[in-house]
Amino acid sequence: MPLQAIRDTRKTGSGSGRAAATYIVPLALTFALWPPAAQAGGRLGDFGRPEPSIVTDHILPWLGGKLAARRGEPVSAFQLTDHEMELRARAYYLFMPSHRVRFFARHRAELVRARVWPDEKYQVDPTRYYDALRAQGFISSAARYNAIEQSVRADLGLIEPFMVEVERVYADDRRRMEALARASVASPDVSASAEARIYENRRVVDWAIVAMQWRVEAYSYALEATSIETPSIRAVDVEMALKRLAAAVDIMTASVDRLEGDGMPPAPSEGSSADRPLDLIGPVYKR
Repeated sequence: MPLQAIRDTRKTGSGSGRAAATYIVPLALTFALWPPAAQAGGRLGDFGRPEPSIVTDHILPWLGGKLAARRGEPVSAFQLTDHEMELRARAYYLFMPSHRVRFFARHRAELVRARVWPDEKYQVDPTRYYDALRAQGFISSAARYNAIEQSVRADLGLIEPFMVEVERVYADDRRRMEALARASVASPDVSASAEARIYENRRVVDWAIVAMQWRVEAYSYALEATSIETPSIRAVDVEMALKRLAAAVDIMTASVDRLEGDGMPPAPSEGSSADRPLDLIGPVYKR
């Protein structure tokens, strides 16, 4: 798997004032510029993404690229291919917290996705999905089971089309590196951007996998808590659906491992973090 330390979700301390400013300043800028509709949980477009805006489409990606480069992470200057854009669009829904209505959780994830914040700042509390579920005030206990099952089945339907895009992007990455190897005049900048784009593509895929693993844990917690609070035979149906989702996520992980071992070039290192390989063997939420 890539060298991106996405699974290193350790708790971070307060740090120095300079380190705090690295996170606080971008966050303040984002909140100041974020469209009011998005702040209020406004309308969403395809794959659950906010409708296009200057912040989400231009300012955040630009700022994230600058800050990622400052942290020593590979940043590509290449234009995105059609497949890379589709991959990112589909990954967005998977990466966002399953309790997407929560403003701060959603925007914390957005800042990490855009690379404004480093990957280790993305922390998921699996109990929050259940909290959001209870906050909806279902009168019927069966409705809560229905809501969990609908979420599980919706996520299950997202995996196959996402993996189709993963295969297309990885095939393009192989073509990219083959073309680079054949090029008679490839500048160091072009080579660096090509390798950085492979890193960025793998980062998107790895985050999607980790996020789906976290979702399985969140749904499992919600089902267990609901079964205790409002017992029902419906729990059996939800559990069966959840097992199918967990199995699909494991297959998703194994498929990515196979693709990355199928003649893929090694991912570039990320400076001082090169000694922290990403290992997605086994569910991250069980570790």
